[in-house]
Amino acid sequence: MMGAARPTKPVVKPREKMKNLHWKRIIRPPKEVKDRVKTVWDNVIEVTLDPDDLEKRFAKKVVEVKRTDREKPRVNSVLDSKRSNAIGIMLSRLPPFSVVKEAILGFDDSKLTKEDVEAVLLNLPTAEEIKQITDSKDPDVEYDRPEKFCLIINSIPKVQARLQLWKFMLEFPENSEDAEGPMTAVHNAVKEVRRSGSFLTVLGVILGAGNYLNGSTPKGQADGFEIDILGRLHDTKANDGTSLLDFIVQAALKKEPSVKNLPNELPNVKKAASHDLDDLGGRVQKLLSGVKSASSQMSAVLSFEEANASHAAFEKRVKSFLEEAEKRAEKLGAWMERIREDFSELLVYLGYRKMDADKKKSTEFFDLITKFVNNYASCLPKEEKKEGRKGRQSKRNMGRKIAEGVKDGEDPLLAVIDSIRKGGFKVKGGAAKGRRPVPSTRDAPAQAKSAASASVQSNKPPPSPFEV
Repeated sequence: MMGAARPTKPVVKPREKMKNLHWKRIIRPPKEVKDRVKTVWDNVIEVTLDPDDLEKRFAKKVVEVKRTDREKPRVNSVLDSKRSNAIGIMLSRLPPFSVVKEAILGFDDSKLTKEDVEAVLLNLPTAEEIKQITDSKDPDVEYDRPEKFCLIINSIPKVQARLQLWKFMLEFPENSEDAEGPMTAVHNAVKEVRRSGSFLTVLGVILGAGNYLNGSTPKGQADGFEIDILGRLHDTKANDGTSLLDFIVQAALKKEPSVKNLPNELPNVKKAASHDLDDLGGRVQKLLSGVKSASSQMSAVLSFEEANASHAAFEKRVKSFLEEAEKRAEKLGAWMERIREDFSELLVYLGYRKMDADKKKSTEFFDLITKFVNNYASCLPKEEKKEGRKGRQSKRNMGRKIAEGVKDGEDPLLAVIDSIRKGGFKVKGGAAKGRRPVPSTRDAPAQAKSAASASVQSNKPPPSPFEV
């Protein structure tokens, strides 16, 4: 029996070690073998190729083996591993040392973000760390990156005061807006509850129902009631399974159909329920104290600045910012006191004793009103709910029409004012009963002056500078 076929071609010995072609080799049996099957390989003629070209293209590249016993460059690492790692992680996010130093000296927020400034401030070296680093100085060994950072940062005059001042300047606009937005919501909610005609009507219906239900009892013949009952009206059930609140809503609609608009008359009470006046007062106080601290830090920083053109520009920029920040913080402070007074007056107006009004949390009160309004809305007949939604949709459509009518490059606010003057947007039925007409924008300066004069004469603070 014949064994496996053997190669008949000569051995090829490349001069270089070649990249192999991983095929499955076929060795054909000799032609004289009986029953030999003819295949394509009987007709294929092997082509002789240029060995130089093959070796140039497909020779294996010689990989230089790196010595593992080679020593790494020595670095002078003084800080403990935890501290060194913390600074190292921070440095991976910061630009080069020279850029960091230049940015801190010039308060350049195009090079360092607010988060970068906070990180650097958090990782400032202590006096003890600087002493350890300088004491370990070795002229033949380079400092590690965390140690280099500490030395460079320490070379900046009054670096801590400088970073704290810069951080305050970066944070103040956002922090003041974070206070002003919620203050506006509470301010508007106080006005809405005080001025809502529908709320007044509903209170009258509740008073009538309560006096009748409490007839011939010590709770009857009431001239008013504590507002806290608003949250429990739906708990008193009628014989037909409905609630007292259902009855009150129906009775109020019969007396005055416009009371269906009560939820729309109190749009800000839900927002106000999320913001505590004490917390807002703390935010404003923090802004005021922050301005004072920043002024002290500015004095410390400027005392180490060289007297040159760059120093003058830096001083002007910082002083101008702090002056505006102080004005804004003081206005917010004055407005905060006005809102507190208005809220307390509202509670007294609604029947709270003054001592109780001063202790009442604004969040508790507006949460009560919010829940009452939600329960009230759920008791409205379906058609009234649809009309309420149509009214809100109509307002959105009007806004859309106004926006569509504004030409490219035109100021939208001026376009609205111009449209109102020309009669393009009219309120059906004329001015609402009991409401003052909207004053012309041309009369605004004179009216503001008159309001300020009246406030001074009555010893009351002027209207909020942030009212819309």
